[in-house]
Amino acid sequence: EEGFRGMYDGLRTAIPSICIQKFNPQMLMGMKAQADNSFQRYDRNFTCEIVPTPPPSSKKIKSKDLYDVYRMYRALIGACGQELTKSGLVYKAHTLPAATASVDDDEPLW
Repeated sequence: EEGFRGMYDGLRTAIPSICIQKFNPQMLMGMKAQADNSFQRYDRNFTCEIVPTPPPSSKKIKSKDLYDVYRMYRALIGACGQELTKSGLVYKAHTLPAATASVDDDEPLW
């Protein structure tokens, strides 16, 4: 029932691709905690938006954990989110002109 409701909600958005998922948070956090090889690190970084990355286990940061620390640092200083989207090239080239164009303006946007 939940899957069909999610599918119908996704279809109503008219977005070309949707994903309906249900997961057990405790199990997923346990699965993503280890990062001993490159596949585990890739998998952990892939799901980092829904499962928080555990902090480094020691005071010395190993080279294999540098990307995790960088991603955590960006999240802490606010480089992700609204500030980044409003300063990007796509936003400045397409979204900002469309948002500031008046309704009476007949010239094409591109």
